[in-house]
Amino acid sequence: MKHDLAYKEAVETWALKSKANMQEHCQTLLRAVANPMMLEPSLTELRPKLRLSPNEQEMLACSSGKWDWLRGLQAALLNQQFTTDKYQTYKIPKPGKAGFRTIEVPDTDTRIVAKTMLKVLSPLLDPGFHPLSIGFRTGRSRLHGIAAAERLVKR
Repeated sequence: MKHDLAYKEAVETWALKSKANMQEHCQTLLRAVANPMMLEPSLTELRPKLRLSPNEQEMLACSSGKWDWLRGLQAALLNQQFTTDKYQTYKIPKPGKAGFRTIEVPDTDTRIVAKTMLKVLSPLLDPGFHPLSIGFRTGRSRLHGIAAAERLVKR
């Protein structure tokens, strides 16, 4: 909790004081996200869920290929050359119903970067949310929402 307050204080007393400070702060966060050592756990976590191209599978087959890939991703992020490819569209069966629903899935690099951004930014931003805030927060579900609603009703 102390580091949460220290971060908040640093942002309020330094980063928010000037546009240049805020840009430097954002660049520091980008360098953290772009670090291959930060990207690698996201790749490892996502790998079972990814539909890898043959080229991507070949790169991941050897350790040096994986690190080359992640260093390439780092370079693209830091050089402002990172772009998201067109999302892949999939039809998946509706659970317990007839028919399908269409989902769009980002490319592998985008998923790795998004997962890493979540890991870097959540500890910094989550302390600023209201304790009963539920939507789109890691570790929170509809059951937490129901519990929060019950708590508010009792109050």
